[in-house]
Amino acid sequence: MNKSIHIIALILMLAITTVVHATDRKRVLCFGDSITDGHRGGSVPFTHLLYAFNQVVPQENRLPAAFIESFYEKQDLPAGFQKADTDPLYGGKRVIFRKVSKNTRVTIFQGRHEIIHEAALNWLSRQRKGRSAVWDVAASHHLKTTEDESRSGR
Repeated sequence: MNKSIHIIALILMLAITTVVHATDRKRVLCFGDSITDGHRGGSVPFTHLLYAFNQVVPQENRLPAAFIESFYEKQDLPAGFQKADTDPLYGGKRVIFRKVSKNTRVTIFQGRHEIIHEAALNWLSRQRKGRSAVWDVAASHHLKTTEDESRSGR
């Protein structure tokens, strides 16, 4: 394993452990990743994100391991799973899969290892301490970022 990818994986595992052991029952988690992560080198596979989702949601809302592995290997949503609705906050990036369980949401989108500022910051601006997560977010702030500014992990 590439040394930088190994370090990223260790950091992600530490973050997952911290999230799983958090005692705040009002925690709100919004995970997102690109379907190509881990396939083109330089990033951790998006399977890590789906397994992290499984660690913090109730048993009945977890994703089957067979689904996660098939999704990663084929880079396409396995048969029998519902495609996500279009999300205008993702701009030209197609949301492929989304699952919500109470205050936790996971999104897999078509793109590269990047930050979707419009989606992330508009979502964050709607959240309030001590309240349930707000998942239906319309754009209230237009953010002008360049393609280069969206690249993460550099």
